[in-house]
Amino acid sequence: MAQTSQSSPPVGAARGRYHHYIPRFILRNFAADDQPPPGPVKFDKKGKAMKNRDPYINVVNLTTGIPEQRLVSKQYGLTSMYCDENCGEPEEVEEQLSRLEGRAAQIIAKVKKLFAEEPDGVLTLTRSERNDLRRFLFVMKYRNSNFYQRYNHDTIEDYTTHDKERMRDYMMERGFRSPRDVWLDNLRAFMDIEMDMTLQWTRDIMQRAYGDDAKMFIAHAQQSFLAFCRPEDEDEEFLLTANAYGIFEGPSSSLIDADTGLTAGGIRTEWHNFAPVSPTLMIVLRSNFLPGGKTGTLGISLYQQLKNRHSHPDEAGSALQDLPVKCCTPVYNDSLGDRVNEISDPGDMSDKDIFEFHCFPLPSRHVSLINTVMLEETSQTEYFSFKTRSTAIKTLTTYLERDDGAFKKFSGEQDPRYAGFKRLNHALHRLGGSTTAKCSVTRPLQTHMTEWVSMVVGMTIYEEKPRLRQRYEELSRSGSLENYQIDLDQVSRMLFLHIKLDAWMSRIALLHKRRLRIRTSLLHVFDQLPRQRGWLYLKCLRNLRNFDEDDFYRMSRGLELEGPEDVLPGGLLKWVRG
Repeated sequence: MAQTSQSSPPVGAARGRYHHYIPRFILRNFAADDQPPPGPVKFDKKGKAMKNRDPYINVVNLTTGIPEQRLVSKQYGLTSMYCDENCGEPEEVEEQLSRLEGRAAQIIAKVKKLFAEEPDGVLTLTRSERNDLRRFLFVMKYRNSNFYQRYNHDTIEDYTTHDKERMRDYMMERGFRSPRDVWLDNLRAFMDIEMDMTLQWTRDIMQRAYGDDAKMFIAHAQQSFLAFCRPEDEDEEFLLTANAYGIFEGPSSSLIDADTGLTAGGIRTEWHNFAPVSPTLMIVLRSNFLPGGKTGTLGISLYQQLKNRHSHPDEAGSALQDLPVKCCTPVYNDSLGDRVNEISDPGDMSDKDIFEFHCFPLPSRHVSLINTVMLEETSQTEYFSFKTRSTAIKTLTTYLERDDGAFKKFSGEQDPRYAGFKRLNHALHRLGGSTTAKCSVTRPLQTHMTEWVSMVVGMTIYEEKPRLRQRYEELSRSGSLENYQIDLDQVSRMLFLHIKLDAWMSRIALLHKRRLRIRTSLLHVFDQLPRQRGWLYLKCLRNLRNFDEDDFYRMSRGLELEGPEDVLPGGLLKWVRG
C-alpha cells in the first residue's frame, strides 16, 4: 500500500499563492456540522450580504494527535506548489488545473445530487464526462501522492528514486534543468492529451511525458473501472486523509540497495485506488484483473500471475476482493441507430455513447476496511479529516481494536508507523473515546542470505546489465519479469541447499575426494534444471563471498557478474569445468 507524505513547498520557490492539492469543492463536503459563530457580515459590490463560502473542517493534527478546526481555504494545500524559479509561465499549470477542476466539480455535483435524491438511481455520464473524471482522479493522485515529494528537487543529484539514471537521460534529452520541471511538464501533458476512442492517445502520451509516469496514466485509465460507493449504514462515514488520493490497496515488494539503504525498485500491484468525494460518497477504481472484473474468466489467470510477481504470492491478494461493486453499463448506438449494450466492432464507438452507473451500498465491514487502509497510511501525513465526531470515534476505535493480523504490523518500536499508530490512539482519547489498542510489534523480518544475494545479483543484471539480460533471454527463450523472478526464487533454493550441504560436510570427517564427489553429484542434479537457472546460480555463487556473513545486507566489495558461462555453450557442469 502506498505511503505518502505531506510535501514541503518547492525548493527555492518564491512566496506566492496557496494551492490546494485537494480542491475546495471537495473539502466543503467535509465541512464540520458544528461551525464557529460567524464573524462580521461581508457585502458584495451590490450591497448584498455574502454567504460564508469558507467553512471550517474538522481535522486531527497527526503531529500532536490533537483534534482541531481549520478553515477550508487554509487546509490541504501548499504555497507556490506549481511555481518554479525555472518555469517560463508559472500560471499555466494552475490555469489548466482550474479548468479541469471546474469540469470535475460539475460532474461530481451531478453525481452527488442524483444519489442524494435517488440512492438507487442510475447516473448517466457521457464519454467525455467519464474521461474527464478519470483524468481528474489521476491528476489528483499525481499531485497528492509521493510524486510531488519525489520530484521536488532543484537538481538530478538530489533525486533519490530508483529510476534516477532514466530520469537523468530524460532530462538531458528534453532539456529540463530540474526533476520538478519534469513533474510540471508531465502535469501539462496529462491534462492536454486528447483521449480518443481509437486509443491513439496511449501512444501519444508515451512521446509527450516521462515514460514511467505515462505508463501509469495509461494503466489508471485502462486497467480499472469506476465505481461509486456509499455506506449502507447511515451512521457511518468515509474519512479524508491528506494523502487519500495517493493511496492504493494492494501488495508492494520493494528491493533495497545494499550500499545506500534506499529503495532500488520493486513491484506494486494496485487492486484498488480511492477518491473520497464526501463522508457518504467514495469513488473506487477497481482493477479489471480481480476475479469478476471486466476481463472475465481470463482475469482469474491474470490475477494469479500478478500475485506470483511478489515475494509472498499467498499474501498478495486483495483485502477488498469481495467488494460488492460492478462495472458501469455502456450504451452504444449500433449501425441501425438502436441503443445497445454491446458492439462487435470497436470502430462503432462514438462521442454519443453513454455510461450508466449505480451507487453501491457498502456493508460496515467494507467501509471499515477502506477507512483502515486510509488510516494505515497516515503515519507520514500531518492531518486527516472527519465530518462527525461520534463517527470519527467509532471509526478510530474499530481500527485500533482490529486484530485480524492483516494491518498494524510494525517492525519494532522505532518504526515511524508505530509512532503514527500511537498518535491515532492519542487522538481517539482527545476526541472522547477510549479503547485498548492492538497491534503487532516484531523485530524486522529476517531474510536468508541466499534470498538476498539472489535478489541483489538478479535484479542488478535485469535492470542494469542489458548484455547479460540478453544472455538470460537467449538461454530461457523468455524475457518476462515473471519467469525471471521464478528462476531467481529457485536459484535462492539451490544456493540454500549448497550452503547447507557444505555446513553438514564440515561437521563430519570426510576425505577430500569424498567431499568433491558429493559436490559434483549436487551439480549433476542442478544440471538437470533449465540452463538459465544454472547460469544465474553461478553468478550468485560467485558473489556469496562479497556479502558480509554477519550483516549480509552490507557488501564488502562490488558484484562480479562476468564469467565463462557468458561465452561457453552447454550447461552447468561445462561452465564449471570451463
